[in-house]
Amino acid sequence: MADSWRNPALKVRALLADLLVYEGRPVSTDRLVDDLWGEELPGNPANALQAEVPQLRRALGRDHGAGASRSSASEADLRQRRAR
Repeated sequence: MADSWRNPALKVRALLADLLVYEGRPVSTDRLVDDLWGEELPGNPANALQAEVPQLRRALGRDHGAGASRSSASEADLRQRRAR
């Protein structure tokens, strides 16, 4: 498991799966960090999580850039995924 946090594709998939489990409900940074890394935390967990979000948006084809609302973009991504 120690190598999995170094593989961005695995963490992006894990982040998507975790967000889908919560079905559009707010999820705290602490909860996501715990779900993604458990006890094998990266040096700065909050920054590591923030680095995963744009990668997930790119993977979903929803990279809205720095000016977009983070919450509305995430909610739209989840709604679109559930509609498929």
